[in-house]
Amino acid sequence: MNARQLEDAQERLRTRQRRTVEAAVLAVAGSAAALAVSLVSSTLAIALGAGAAVEALVAVAALVSRRELIARLALEPDAYVLPDVDRYGKRLVRERQRLAAWLREVIRDARVPGSFYLRERVARHADELDSLAHELAAPAAQVQPASAVACLRLLTRAPESPLYNDRLPADDLALALRAIRAGIHDAGSAASRRY
Repeated sequence: MNARQLEDAQERLRTRQRRTVEAAVLAVAGSAAALAVSLVSSTLAIALGAGAAVEALVAVAALVSRRELIARLALEPDAYVLPDVDRYGKRLVRERQRLAAWLREVIRDARVPGSFYLRERVARHADELDSLAHELAAPAAQVQPASAVACLRLLTRAPESPLYNDRLPADDLALALRAIRAGIHDAGSAASRRY
């Protein structure tokens, strides 16, 4: 990402944050107003309550949209200069044990009939999935935030994940695993190579 793209991304994040806060304030104010006038006019109270409900939906939509933007930006290493992206990526790195456990669960659950995972793909890449789980869980591993984000998206975004979506090429799973593993390094071996 270049400087202009980063600036645009930061502005989109600010705009969505502002929209979330404004809609939440309006929802609370509308709810309070609806309660206040409920003794005087039920029609007005219903109208104010409906407006408050719409603003609450707008706030939730803006919040979800902002979080999705952060998650997408977190796939770009250059975007980690943005504080929200940096916090998100670092949080996922701290949760790498959970990601490792989930990868092991994929291997185990894919064997069960009725699983959401594509059985043949998981079986074909079971060793790679298991190796990735071990690498993520290793205490000495240095995990780049973008790799943790890519791993989470592989596990949670069914339409764009070759673990779930049979319309995606089968080779996409190997490419995704290779890309995730590229951002995981053994800190101990890096230190020993230096000395």
